[in-house]
Amino acid sequence: MKRISDHHIFTILILLSITLGTNTGVFSATITTAGSGNWNSTTNNAPWPGGIVPASTDLVIIASTHSVTVTAAATCAGVTVNSAGILIINASISLIVNGLVSMPRPSTGQSCTIAIGAGTLTCDSVTMNATTSGRNDVISISTGILTINGSITTGTTGCQFTFTGAGTMNVGGSFSNTPSFTAFTGSTVNYTASGAQTLAGVTYYNLTLSGSGVKTTTGVKVNGTLSMEGTATASAAITYGGSATLQYNTATSRTAGAEWITPFAASGVLL
Repeated sequence: MKRISDHHIFTILILLSITLGTNTGVFSATITTAGSGNWNSTTNNAPWPGGIVPASTDLVIIASTHSVTVTAAATCAGVTVNSAGILIINASISLIVNGLVSMPRPSTGQSCTIAIGAGTLTCDSVTMNATTSGRNDVISISTGILTINGSITTGTTGCQFTFTGAGTMNVGGSFSNTPSFTAFTGSTVNYTASGAQTLAGVTYYNLTLSGSGVKTTTGVKVNGTLSMEGTATASAAITYGGSATLQYNTATSRTAGAEWITPFAASGVLL
């Protein structure tokens, strides 16, 4: 038998250390749920195989029909919610996804669902692939906060953003298509990019245009308050509901643009 030299053993150990990321925090695994349960549970197979809770570098897949509830602050590198899968974020809990949140097209006619109650979901980008009525991708927000730092890619039908309470959605990128959208009284969507953005051409309750650049506002209606912040401008006239308000929250002088409709009957008090 040929003896392995000490040098070769040392080399193998180094390669294993690099590959597995031993004690370096760089190891990334793809973890698929084995059942339903709490995200932070260490119980075997409920929901994670072997009871190993995903680390910040791991990619998470919520398998078909599984429901996972985030019960303590968590971070991961990506999340996929498959057909009839449910991700729930409640009770002021925060989930940070340093990558993509993916909701692939359901193959069984059942929805992929992310439900943000009073919790917070922050991610880099979102892809929703539903294209057929009855096969929906749904992100619902009650009183919590959804922050999408980058792009939102949706199909042409079957992709829904639904407010069920006075929650907040912060959008740092642009919409590729117009999803279905339900605006609850008191809910707010804030487009935050430093640069041009394409808004979803839907009806909002409160809408904030912040940051800078031209925001493409074709098809946009506001029933609550349109707030103009920073140096952001609207590309096209916005439709207002009967009780809507237009306000400017900026420390620098600016010229009213497409958001200032004509004719306009102001009802405020000049101090």
